[in-house]
Amino acid sequence: MPTTAPAKPSVTDSIRQQIQEKAEPINRNLENRYQGLVENSELQEKINIQQSQKLLQRFEESGSLDGGLPEAGQRSKIFSTLGAADSETFGGAWEPYLPIAGGTAALALLVGFHYWGLYRALYQKICGERGLYHRFLMAIGKAKPDVSPSDVFLHDQALEKLRWIANAAQEIDNKKFSQAEFLVYAKLRLCFEREAPGYEGLAPFKDCFHALFGAYAVYQTLHQIEHSRQGSKQQEFYQFAHRRLAGEKTPENLDAVLQGKLSELLPQVQTDAGRRRLEDYGSCLTRLLEIPNPPEPFPSALSLFNRLQTRSDYGGALQTLSQKIARLGEETTTTTESFILAAMEDYDDLERIGDLIGLPDSYRSPDVYGKLLQDLTLSRRYQGAFAQFQTLLDILRQWTVPYQNLRRIRQAHPPEKFRQPSSFQREIPGFALARRYQQSLTDQKTNYQFINFGEEEQETAGAVFASP
Repeated sequence: MPTTAPAKPSVTDSIRQQIQEKAEPINRNLENRYQGLVENSELQEKINIQQSQKLLQRFEESGSLDGGLPEAGQRSKIFSTLGAADSETFGGAWEPYLPIAGGTAALALLVGFHYWGLYRALYQKICGERGLYHRFLMAIGKAKPDVSPSDVFLHDQALEKLRWIANAAQEIDNKKFSQAEFLVYAKLRLCFEREAPGYEGLAPFKDCFHALFGAYAVYQTLHQIEHSRQGSKQQEFYQFAHRRLAGEKTPENLDAVLQGKLSELLPQVQTDAGRRRLEDYGSCLTRLLEIPNPPEPFPSALSLFNRLQTRSDYGGALQTLSQKIARLGEETTTTTESFILAAMEDYDDLERIGDLIGLPDSYRSPDVYGKLLQDLTLSRRYQGAFAQFQTLLDILRQWTVPYQNLRRIRQAHPPEKFRQPSSFQREIPGFALARRYQQSLTDQKTNYQFINFGEEEQETAGAVFASP
């Protein structure tokens, strides 16, 4: 009975057998030398991969581990076999990336990825936060002390708060806030609010200035409507409104009373034009009552409106200044000096306005009137945007508190003296945004900061956003 010849080993099995024969003595030598420093499994795997890669490269170049080029057909078969065999090791998902012509290259790439992971693991075991080198320094008393767990906790807590606050600030930030003209207006408003040098005590009169010109715009519109052709019901509503407005200092429930009377009379008006005029009149009254009022005891917008009703001699000055403000609003020159010159041109009219709002003699100068004109002119263009900007500033003030806490902890634990955890090297969320606005809202000549961030700012002498 004929005997069956033993199966010839496949090319892949032959390669693996030769690799094992070549790598085994090297592995044993290195394992004995570095026993205890690294886990056996990781050391063995690392050495096998190193040797395997070199032996596979030699086989690819010569067709065997000892030399001699294989035939073209045999070479393709070897690549195909390697791709199929290694698909079990690296997963079936890699099969499309191990074609006949590129199996070895893809295999080398995968081996490289795996080797890099092992290298990082070995590096952490030796040089990591609790690696062999640190333990050696601790044993001889030369290791840097760790940052205390409580300080690490407070630092990371501050970092997390900064991340949330910075996200909120980024959502509100607007390109308009960096425009030169807007920044001029923002600095002006902040000077009034903070009573900067030259602005002490001016904020209430600035509010009176706004309220007066707002009331005057309503006053003009109401009188235009009143002097148009009217029916009896319109006249009845106008007289009712004048009686209710006269002597009133606060608009509480006044708008509801006026709108109730308007709803009563509207169905009795016969023409569409008459109803529209009556509705426009009611809308103007609502607008008058919605004008922001200066703080007490300064006159409200309604009180100023009533003064205009009884003192028509102020109309000429207000008309002239209203036209000037409209013209200045169309110009691109927004420097305070240009508004001071404009104040000089109509100084007599501004003096009459000073009488109307009760401006003290000590404040009556072209400089003060120029600042009031500048604020009123720019506010008509940027008042809505500035409300958003104030919200952003409020968020940045909240950001400052955890930032200062984090900064103190980092400064108290410099890397030269302490082993810092990795979180100490992270970028501070919101720092670039806060520093940008600090720089744009700081007078470059006097170093005066227009943003008030509280006591922390004073303690750091202008370095509230200095790098930690």
